[in-house]
Amino acid sequence: MAESVADIDRGGAAAPGGPPPAGPRTVAPLVVGGVLTAVLLSLAGRYGYHRDELYFLLCGRHLDWGYVDQGPLVPALARLADSIAPGNLVVLRTPSAFIGGAAVVLVAAIARQFGAGRVAQTAAAVLAAASGIVLAGGHLLSTTSVDLLVWLAAVLCVVRMLRTGDTRWALGAGLALGAGLLNKPLPALLGVGLVAGLLIAGPRRLLRDRWVLAGAGVAVLLAVPYAAWQAVHGFPQLDVAASIADGDSSYSGRVDAVVLQFLIISPFAVPVWIAGLVALLRRPSWAAYRSLAWAWLVVPRSWWWPAARATTTRRCCWCSPPPEWCRPSGGRDGVRPGPGRRCWSPPPC
Repeated sequence: MAESVADIDRGGAAAPGGPPPAGPRTVAPLVVGGVLTAVLLSLAGRYGYHRDELYFLLCGRHLDWGYVDQGPLVPALARLADSIAPGNLVVLRTPSAFIGGAAVVLVAAIARQFGAGRVAQTAAAVLAAASGIVLAGGHLLSTTSVDLLVWLAAVLCVVRMLRTGDTRWALGAGLALGAGLLNKPLPALLGVGLVAGLLIAGPRRLLRDRWVLAGAGVAVLLAVPYAAWQAVHGFPQLDVAASIADGDSSYSGRVDAVVLQFLIISPFAVPVWIAGLVALLRRPSWAAYRSLAWAWLVVPRSWWWPAARATTTRRCCWCSPPPEWCRPSGGRDGVRPGPGRRCWSPPPC
């Protein structure tokens, strides 16, 4: 376990020079993240409820292990915030503001694992703080906010594992992915991409490592409650996916998914992440991390599956009829609410 996985590539030969050591520590990313969180909190009350936030608040009043298009995590956060300070937008959005700051720190931490110096880590933090996905996810309470934190935390654990060879970091990645699967199914795509990356670029022996298998088990175990809820109710998320595939969403097309990577992440960061992707595929000293580049190339292909694309965006539930499984006449295959529960649906427009 102590042997660095950088010493093993697809052919079993040692990677020239191995991965560079981690860069020096610096407090600059913490400062950037703290400033971003303070700014987000100061502006949190200056924009009224987003329609998704109203949806989460309503879901939070009917807590369950799942909903038609998401897991229980964000509705539970909305319920907690509304219990602490009913109708207070700042309190409702406080978790997202701290997630935005944490995302900045995590981006810089990942850069440090690749050997970035203090200046490069600070630049990574600033680029992250200026990206649309961090600013939007940090301003509004949404499943995207949690998703951002989950993906970055999981990737940091994987990069640390690949650099040091300590496969116990797989437990951290599994914990992050499992928590994310209580938010929505999208982190499963990251897991699939990482496995595919290891199959393509190696080291494949990680797929048989006991700690990696334990991390996968943790992720699956945490996902069981939401998966069971979907199964009991006839997988309503597939119906939502079909609706989105038919164009019933603000962002429904495959082209939108590609374009948004350039716009939401930040046009200023595009040259940086493209250069980083090329370096992951070509730089000899980063051969240990090549599976991450392949993971990125594999994950977007999953968007061609409508159910996967359903997790990238959500229809406006306020302007749609109640789902089939939640109608008074009984749902598909006769599914009805459990004892002591009653169905509810958003009011019409």
